[in-house]
Amino acid sequence: MLRQSDVARILGVSHQRVSQLRLRHRIEFTWNGNLKTWVTTEEEVEYFLACRAQRSTMIEN
Repeated sequence: MLRQSDVARILGVSHQRVSQLRLRHRIEFTWNGNLKTWVTTEEEVEYFLACRAQRSTMIEN
């Protein structure tokens, strides 16, 4: 499980940007009551990166 700060570090963006991605449902997060924070999976981040790469490829063409 990855916290928002972990995702920010992986993507190289700010915590605020990750929060926007969560609110816009670009990356699906769930609330973890034990950790008292939003968490997501590595697969979800990999899927987001793959979609982002595909969008940038389409823009170049």
